[in-house]
Amino acid sequence: GAVLLIGLWPLRRTALTPRGWLWLVSVGAVMRVLVAISPPLLENDYYRYLWDGAILAHGHNPYAHAPEDALRALESGSTPHWLPEPATSQRGRDVLARVNHPRLTTVYGPFAQAAFAAAHLIAPWSIYAWRAVLLMFDAATFVLLVMLLRRLAAPLVWSAWYWWNPVLLREVIGSGHMDVLAFPLVLAALWLAVRRAPLRASLVLALAAAVKIWPIILAPLVLRAGAPRLRSALLTGATLLATSALLWLPVLSAPNDESNGFLAFAGSWYNNDALYRSLVFAGRWLLPLFGVHPGHASFASRVFLSTALMLLIAWQTLRLVPRADDTIRRALFIVAAAFLLNPAQFPWYYLWMLPLLALRPRPSLLGYTALLPLYYVHYEHVWVVWLEHVPVAVLLILEWRIDRRTRARARLRTSSLAGRRALECE
Repeated sequence: GAVLLIGLWPLRRTALTPRGWLWLVSVGAVMRVLVAISPPLLENDYYRYLWDGAILAHGHNPYAHAPEDALRALESGSTPHWLPEPATSQRGRDVLARVNHPRLTTVYGPFAQAAFAAAHLIAPWSIYAWRAVLLMFDAATFVLLVMLLRRLAAPLVWSAWYWWNPVLLREVIGSGHMDVLAFPLVLAALWLAVRRAPLRASLVLALAAAVKIWPIILAPLVLRAGAPRLRSALLTGATLLATSALLWLPVLSAPNDESNGFLAFAGSWYNNDALYRSLVFAGRWLLPLFGVHPGHASFASRVFLSTALMLLIAWQTLRLVPRADDTIRRALFIVAAAFLLNPAQFPWYYLWMLPLLALRPRPSLLGYTALLPLYYVHYEHVWVVWLEHVPVAVLLILEWRIDRRTRARARLRTSSLAGRRALECE
């Protein structure tokens, strides 16, 4: 990651020649092939994807039962109607035995489930079939990035922030994390919004939120950019809500008890976080001063962070978005805030903002490319979490101060120019 930052940042304003462009594309493609043919390391999330895909591919609802239900049924020698025959094979049993958190139902959206099923239909229980699906969405993301860079008149070399990124290669192509499924849909929704096609933008954004729910935080911005008039915004918002409700209908069959993966994740999941654990620590000291049990510190911290995110989204969308580059800047701000305020800050969650960073590079946030690989040693050394996040926080503050000074100087130059013109007119 550090090598990418040091090598690419000085070239950020370079105009690519045809040979340079071919080199950029080829290097990224070769790295993907090398990673894709290697066995997965240090991750097992993809076993859940393979299991969910098998259930859906055979016409059953992956939200209805937890993998533990299947384990118990197989151990007792029974085969319930919702358990397809391939799942009882030795390969199916091997995958099932490796699914993490088997007591919980799946937490992946309906569009992601369709992708899991597609991989199963290509080759059952195959990580390589799943990687083939990921590579298709990855390539689509890169193509859309290039289109948007040209629309913004930005250097095409910026696409290397995405195409060469080692965190992306490691976490998506290597470990098989499914987050890349949402990237081309998010970019397409923003593209349609800036082109003032709000209905299509809302449909595509609903699909993105059916991968993982996080893209829904961009809905206010997409509505504001694509449908500035109230009537159009209301129609677009209604379309987004109706489409999302239809897509998420299968989730309603998930049990609303302790086995519900969505409820467990929203209520108690945390990992590799800095801000959240700081708030919880402070809350355990402060809450008793107000007569509140310190055990509520986690819940209070989640409420505080969620409220902060909603206020930041409102701040970024209240004013009219006049230009495409401003829409991208605000989208990056919102997604970056969602990651920084998230109690779970896995390296693959950082990738949510990576396509937007390729369109609007920020040194501070790109710094995570070099720092987040430390995640894999934070279990043995808790202090590593601070080494991951504190440098980025410091750089963000410095960038904010520099941006303020730059804007102040720009306003001063504008006012001075206006004053001189007024004197000339007199």
